[in-house]
Amino acid sequence: MLVVFLAQFPLGVVGQAYASYQRTHVANMFGIAGSFLSIGMLLVAIRLRLGLPYLILAMGGFSILLGIAELAYLGRLLPWLRPRWRYVTREALTGLMKISTPMLLFQLGSLMNQRGADS
Repeated sequence: MLVVFLAQFPLGVVGQAYASYQRTHVANMFGIAGSFLSIGMLLVAIRLRLGLPYLILAMGGFSILLGIAELAYLGRLLPWLRPRWRYVTREALTGLMKISTPMLLFQLGSLMNQRGADS
């Protein structure tokens, strides 16, 4: 489940890239296809009485596969947005960590505060 959860983070950016170029319909079509495939695979897993890992894979696995296909289609449709390894540098990663770490801590703190308020 953790692999499915973590794999969806970078793939979530793809929809935002389509939205920024006002092509949200493309992301929506991939989302619709992923939902139908996930529901179909979930029904198959239930019908075959498979265990929880298969149910998680049925729900999340196909969304990851469609996310990868959506990323590949984005690279063909908007080639200037393709990720390039030459831009992955220590300085770029350090800058991202400086920006994202406080936001992550703030979100975790908010979740913990909310959980404490619910108790």
